[in-house]
Amino acid sequence: MVKNSPLLDAQWRLNNCYYIVNKQGRKIKFKQNSTQKTIAIDKSNKKRILKSRQMGVSTGELLRMLDYILFNKNKTAVILAHEQDAIKKLFRIVKRAYDFMDERIKPVLDRGGGSKYELFFPSINSRIYCDLSSRGDTINWLHISEKAFMKDTDNVMATIEAVPLNGIITEETTPKGMNHFYDDWMDEESTYKNFFFPWYTHEEYKINYHDLKKQDLTDDELELMAYAKKTYKINITLAQIAFRRLKQRDLKNKFKQEYPEDDAGCFLTSGENPFRLEIIKPMYDNSPKPIREIEGIKIFEEFDPRQTYIIGADPAEGVGGDNSAAHVFQIKPIKQVASFKSNTLKPSEFADKLIKMSELYTKNLPIQIAVERNNHGHAVLLKLDEYHNYPNLFKFKEDTLGWNTDRISRPLMIDTFIECVESGSIDLLCRETLGECLTLTNNKGKIEASLNKHDDLFISGCIAVQLCIEEVSGLDYSRLGDMIKI
Repeated sequence: MVKNSPLLDAQWRLNNCYYIVNKQGRKIKFKQNSTQKTIAIDKSNKKRILKSRQMGVSTGELLRMLDYILFNKNKTAVILAHEQDAIKKLFRIVKRAYDFMDERIKPVLDRGGGSKYELFFPSINSRIYCDLSSRGDTINWLHISEKAFMKDTDNVMATIEAVPLNGIITEETTPKGMNHFYDDWMDEESTYKNFFFPWYTHEEYKINYHDLKKQDLTDDELELMAYAKKTYKINITLAQIAFRRLKQRDLKNKFKQEYPEDDAGCFLTSGENPFRLEIIKPMYDNSPKPIREIEGIKIFEEFDPRQTYIIGADPAEGVGGDNSAAHVFQIKPIKQVASFKSNTLKPSEFADKLIKMSELYTKNLPIQIAVERNNHGHAVLLKLDEYHNYPNLFKFKEDTLGWNTDRISRPLMIDTFIECVESGSIDLLCRETLGECLTLTNNKGKIEASLNKHDDLFISGCIAVQLCIEEVSGLDYSRLGDMIKI
């Protein structure tokens, strides 16, 4: 290559040597937009990118990766997709860009089979491929697409480990609730540099032909315009507001997931959480610390002899997976006063812990304990009944100990709990319980913990609240469907 040739400049090559197919299906020369350029010129090796949809982040990064392996020897670049359908779409960007290149400057592609979604150049021993996982390679450049939507986070971590310390990692995504990516984004000790690109920083997101006038703007729109000017020095135009209104009509409650406007609210308004997170997040942020802790039991309010208490419990196996969790609730007004969780207690040991919790809130007669009887609950109930002779165990039926969670009772008790929390009818004090509420998801109609999160405190809380409602309203468990918020 000739000395002082512009081909020696990666940034020049990027904007002069590559072609893409635009949204109208036309082949055009690639030119970086402002978002792509901001990412490219930053020298950080590890970048975490939170953005609105279709801002060209993946296109920009994939072309940079292609250029990197074409003009360097012995390099491997990997594009990690979040689902099978995305592999083809992402790799098409790379393959077209290579196919459209000037034949005089591109290396010869290996014609000998290999992966359908891989380009290998034997003359320089460099390759780029797209897959759901890596293949044991040492990865010089890793791009993770839609990381918030990744389901196998262990696989993602293993792939990241294949990148040497001087390697490049870019992670990009739209938000998806307060899941594992939210944890990464908020990690103050992270070695990644965070980039956030709200929709109104993208040049294309506007409707030039509209009849909007400044006096037509809502308070919400005026607040957004003020926020954008203060935070990003951007003057949002009426054409952009017209675009926003159109997308809000089309996407409704999904708008801020696809087109986030700030890097805090977008997590609260995205994902499939059944709670209104704008209510739960302030409760989480302002939750009190326990006033004391006894053998792992967190005490938020001391025993009051004028009050009546109950315990709701959700047992687990105790081998390092799910937690055994339990709460003490005051019945009227309904309030969480103590909490416990552990993933190491065996069922019989969890039974002993429930006895301890009961003793802390008992004056004369032992308080009622409701243990979910499914799976490991049988062993807990057996220990409480036959060894401790506990006299006040909740009975699902007259002769059946324990709380029965099935396809009918589970959604009803969860819906009741959510309604009570959001309406302020119950007082949750435990930060960890509220944290589980923030990370729930609706998985095809079943409310459960998000990937790598827990819902044991949440479920035991649901059981406890049902007992409180039954005590206050006088309703029987057999009439669970009639229970309403207080």
